[in-house]
Amino acid sequence: MSSFPKPARKSHKKEPANSFKSYKSYATSLQELEIKHREKKRKSEKKVKCQLMIVDENGDKRPATVSELESFEEEYPDISRYWRDPEASSELDTYDQSALDGLKPWEKPGKRLLNALWRHKHAWIFYEPVDCVKLKIPDYYDVIEHPMDFGTIKKKLNNNVYESGEDLIADFDLVFENCRTYNQPDSDAYLMCVQVENVYKNQLKVLGLEKFHRK
Repeated sequence: MSSFPKPARKSHKKEPANSFKSYKSYATSLQELEIKHREKKRKSEKKVKCQLMIVDENGDKRPATVSELESFEEEYPDISRYWRDPEASSELDTYDQSALDGLKPWEKPGKRLLNALWRHKHAWIFYEPVDCVKLKIPDYYDVIEHPMDFGTIKKKLNNNVYESGEDLIADFDLVFENCRTYNQPDSDAYLMCVQVENVYKNQLKVLGLEKFHRK
């Protein structure tokens, strides 16, 4: 009787468990490295994307032109290196914030002062520059040579326009002085101004800003 060859048995030999674990660990490590690399690259790209802004005396800002940027980089190489050299930007993370705050000890109290006045129920008349057309007072800017309002003060504070506490407090004084100059003592605007100014004078003492008052 002829015999048929027996079919070859399939090998059911398993890979060692520790071999699979090693491969899985290796793959995970590669994935983590890739994620870290992408994150590092993203952060690096974010840091080098800078835009030099020009801020005017009223706190309004606009992007610098190419020629303005070139002039700035030539005049202030120690500052411009932070965007010209991506590695230098990491130094900014090491700056002592408390030391920087010490350069302008009036700035944070000044912002708290503005916030306190802004919340007053009558402060809304000082939120924006006077609109002489809307209010039908065409002679306003003939009488008031140096207009000022809380909105402008806020922009100047946020954009680092003020160089001293005296300059900041002078602008606050100007808001109230202008209102009292243009409006009659029995007018609503004048009476509202007096109430907000009373809070202002009190907050100057509370926040330790009286020493920056020029009057």
